[in-house]
Amino acid sequence: MKSLVASFEPSVTIVSEIISTIGEALEAGQRFRSQEFLKTVETRYELMNPEEKKKFKECIKSPNGQKIIADFAVAVATTPSIVVNSALALLYANDPDFPFNSHEVERFVSSTLGLTDRKVSFLLSLNKVEQVKTKSLYPAYSISEENFVTLGDIIDVDELFIYVSDFQSRGLLLMETNQQKAFGFAEANENIKWSAKYCISDTQHRFISLLRKASEYVA
Repeated sequence: MKSLVASFEPSVTIVSEIISTIGEALEAGQRFRSQEFLKTVETRYELMNPEEKKKFKECIKSPNGQKIIADFAVAVATTPSIVVNSALALLYANDPDFPFNSHEVERFVSSTLGLTDRKVSFLLSLNKVEQVKTKSLYPAYSISEENFVTLGDIIDVDELFIYVSDFQSRGLLLMETNQQKAFGFAEANENIKWSAKYCISDTQHRFISLLRKASEYVA
C-alpha cells in the first residue's frame, strides 16, 4: 500500500504545482489588466478641469457609480485586450469625446467582452477601408483579393471571414444590407474572386473611434 501511495505522490505534486502556477498567472493577469485600466483613468482624471473632477468624485461614490465600477471590473478581468480595457477606463472617466448613454455603454461592454488586441487592431483596420459607392442603409465596405493587402499582416484570409462574422455577431459590424449573399468563399490560393462585405452604423463608428483613442493611450 505504501509503495502504491508513493507511486502517486510525484503526479500529485506536479498537479498541485500546475494548479498553483495557473492560479498565480490568472492573478497576475488580472492585476496587470486592472493596473492598465487605472492608468488610463488616472491620465484622464489629470486632464479634467476642477468642476469635472468634482463631478467624477461624486459619481464614483454614488450607488450607481459603485455598480458601474463593479460591472467594469468583471469586463476588465475577463478581457485580454489592453486597448478594450483602456476604452472602458475612458468611458468610466467620462471622456468628453464619447458621451455614451447607459444603453450604449452596456452595448459597448458586451460587444467587446473577451476581445484580444489582435482582433481590435483588425477591427480598426476595417474602419479604414474605402467605402463602397453604392446605395445602402448604412455605409458599406468590402474586402476582396484586390484590397486585402491594405490590411497589412494582421490576419490571414480565412481569419478575415471568421473575424468579420464574429464582429457582426457581437454588434460591432453589420451584415451587408443590400445583398443576401454577403460572403464569397474561396481557398486563398485559388484564382477566384472572393469578398467579405459589411456595414458600419454611426454608433459602431463611435465605438471604433473610442477603441482607436484608447489604443493611443496604451501605445
